[in-house]
Amino acid sequence: MKLTEFIYRSVILGPEIRTLEQAISAMLEGLSSNQLPPHLVPEILAAVMRREKTSSTAIGRGMAIPHAGRLPIDRVVGVVAVSESGIEADSIDGRPVSVVILLLLPPPPPNEHRLYRPETEVLWRFLRNDEFYSCLRQARTEEEIEAVLKTADATFAVRD
Repeated sequence: MKLTEFIYRSVILGPEIRTLEQAISAMLEGLSSNQLPPHLVPEILAAVMRREKTSSTAIGRGMAIPHAGRLPIDRVVGVVAVSESGIEADSIDGRPVSVVILLLLPPPPPNEHRLYRPETEVLWRFLRNDEFYSCLRQARTEEEIEAVLKTADATFAVRD
């Protein structure tokens, strides 16, 4: 499993994006219909925001990982966004968020309660690496984000 196998879009968030909900909405906007059917966007945004209200996914270091599971989709869908100006979130360290990684998860296969996902393992390996995370935070174009992800794939790929 590689980051680029489930992260379908990279987004640079402009200074007009001030909240995590605005960021998530902007991240969902550009997904193609084969990645996320447009009619599901409002339902998925609501699910992610319900999850966010239970406890903040702004985990510190300028990072948030909003997510929702058991969605009516057939694969994991990820989107990475970077904000130079930072966005407001209920971060555990009180700092603005500059990197948002949105994860949308399908239901587990029937009769399986699946806690392990190779997508989350490769994502955690990537985010724990200070060098790659720093490069991601400094990205100023979608192409720069994608280049960081592709470079990291050579290091952090996980076998299914």
